[in-house]
Amino acid sequence: MRTWIWFVAIVFVLGVGVASAQAPAGETLEHRIERLKAEEVKRIENETPRDRLIRLRAEEIMAEKARKEAEEKVKALDSSEMKQARKEVEKEEKEQKKAKERSFKAVNSVDLHGCDPEAVWVNPALGNNWGLRPSSIYSMVMVTIVNRYQQSTDVVSSLHGTLVKGLCSGGRVTITFAARSTTPSSMQIVLTAIGQSLGAGTQVDSRTISLWKSDYNSRQIQSQLWELLPR
Repeated sequence: MRTWIWFVAIVFVLGVGVASAQAPAGETLEHRIERLKAEEVKRIENETPRDRLIRLRAEEIMAEKARKEAEEKVKALDSSEMKQARKEVEKEEKEQKKAKERSFKAVNSVDLHGCDPEAVWVNPALGNNWGLRPSSIYSMVMVTIVNRYQQSTDVVSSLHGTLVKGLCSGGRVTITFAARSTTPSSMQIVLTAIGQSLGAGTQVDSRTISLWKSDYNSRQIQSQLWELLPR
């Protein structure tokens, strides 16, 4: 019975005319509900795309309102311990959401190809371009790393620490390095690739990236390809 009464409420909210909702003399509640249901079905069949959009939106609003009201009723019955636990869980969920957003941004910043984004960790600082402002950059080097190893690979920088973890076999990333106004006139960054595998041994390769402030006048961005080849 509650279901039918709720249906009647929805019918009235969604704009069924007062005249059509008025019950004929002697009409029982059950017959009235059936009549309103038939009228609603007919109205839906004849509604325009815009009317359908409005109706569905109204249903979503009502469902969301009902959900929030139910949650508030549950919270009102919580003990002090439950309230504290709920607050801690909500805080953890927000932190996890923020961490996932930072990870997503970092993965996009290195133009990851060939791997499952969920399985590759990228230094969150890469998602913010190391916090660099364009006006502070003197020179840049973009290094595309292609993993030809048969195992997943970690990439470590002598300046920034771990850059990528779990780059899959066949995967590719592009990492940008920059010399800024606060760095020395020249700098070298050593990149180390460490192939990780269970039972297949570890393969290590390295490459040195050089940056000079004197490249500022040329305004050129160097592009380098580093293929990690199995031995």
